[in-house]
Amino acid sequence: CDMGHTCHLIVVQGETSETCRTVIFEQVPFSKIKERIKDIKNTYNLVGGMVDRHPESQVAADIWEITEGIVVPGEYRGDAEMNLKMVPGDEEKVAYVQINRTMHLDQVVRALRRGNIEFYGYGLLQTEITEQLRNMVRVEEPEKPAICNKLSPNDHFFHSLGFMFSAMKLRPYTERKVGPVLTT
Repeated sequence: CDMGHTCHLIVVQGETSETCRTVIFEQVPFSKIKERIKDIKNTYNLVGGMVDRHPESQVAADIWEITEGIVVPGEYRGDAEMNLKMVPGDEEKVAYVQINRTMHLDQVVRALRRGNIEFYGYGLLQTEITEQLRNMVRVEEPEKPAICNKLSPNDHFFHSLGFMFSAMKLRPYTERKVGPVLTT
């Protein structure tokens, strides 16, 4: 989930970024995001997830609590692909994760180009999703780290997919005994 005044939520079926299927694309008002996450947790066999830690770190922490640590807050920070921040006093439980933004977004581009994602559940949002997924460009300059820049302000579903892929990598650290992954 990419957080903002309107939260951009994606529910996905699958275990890796190489074979997954979207089930839900939603735009949820910020005031209703915790309630919607509760509904999803109660409806689906939720086995992992990630929510944007900023700009609302307390709401992200609340979502972590609501999902019993299955949906982990994530923030763009640092050079490492992922840097786990554990719960103080409980080194077995991930409190939040820091993610390299460019690596995070590159995985979305790779999955899209390879056709690894089957798109369902987009309803009336198909045009908006398509535009948002075409909105990111990778900028490379000599002797500088590559960066991803947006072409317009609307890139929320792009980031949401990135959080989803990072959540898949994080799953071994957040896995609970909740049953099999949703499959068809």
